[in-house]
Amino acid sequence: MVYKSWQEVCLPWDEGGFDVREILSWNKALIAKHLWHLDHGGGGGGGGIWAKWVRLYNLSSKDIWEITPRNHHSQSFRALLTIRDDLVELLGDIVQARHSLHRCAVAGTFSVTAAYHLFRSRKNRVFWARALKDGAVPRHGIIASLASRSQLPTVDNISRRGLMLVNRCSLCKVRGESHRHLFFRCSYSYEVWQQIFTWMSIGGRSRDLITELHWTAGHGKRKHWKTKWFRVGLAATVYFVWNERNFRVFNGVERSPASLVRIIKYFVAIRSLSISSPRDEAMVVNALNS
Repeated sequence: MVYKSWQEVCLPWDEGGFDVREILSWNKALIAKHLWHLDHGGGGGGGGIWAKWVRLYNLSSKDIWEITPRNHHSQSFRALLTIRDDLVELLGDIVQARHSLHRCAVAGTFSVTAAYHLFRSRKNRVFWARALKDGAVPRHGIIASLASRSQLPTVDNISRRGLMLVNRCSLCKVRGESHRHLFFRCSYSYEVWQQIFTWMSIGGRSRDLITELHWTAGHGKRKHWKTKWFRVGLAATVYFVWNERNFRVFNGVERSPASLVRIIKYFVAIRSLSISSPRDEAMVVNALNS
């Protein structure tokens, strides 16, 4: 599994990443807290002894947003001014930078997490974020998100990197292996999906992962337990189809569609009960036993 860049991995889940904090941006956010303390407009007299010392010897009556680096300034203070300049460049001008920095503070307490979002990379929200984040087992959601981007190491993806492999689906052993084929078009995975859809009382579904993610995302605002149940089932089925593929490739072990469905049902049952409210628990149990 390879993302195009580390920055993409560090994006929030809603923007297609895995919520891994990017250390450089996090470090800038930590330094920005000192900048907030030193700001005459919003930091007040806070920041402890260090802030008082800096105000006395480095700032005097000057504004932290306008002071320029001097030879006598310490390395840490120069780093703070660098972060200040980065923030101004990022937001366009001092007024916007100062305003955004003050918005990171709530009731006199500075939020480093809020400041982190000022510095981190950004991308547009992805449609499947809600469908795979809310309720699904994290590792299931990660594999499903990679599958939706066609970023799993299927044979066709590996071949594009110059490795010559026999392109044959390890599940049906008939057609070539690609994301589009493996998760819905393959006769093996299709049988698994049909049993899962029947179990969940969902009829007339398509044979395309992206379409299913669109459908699930479109129903994402519904708080009904069946919506959560389907999200869990969708991510779990994608995960275990990929797991079955890897079992066959690396271990030479094959499981029937019925065996895989039993495993999926077990994980869906455990996860669904763990995220259900007491009010919905009885209905979930009845559905799982159906």
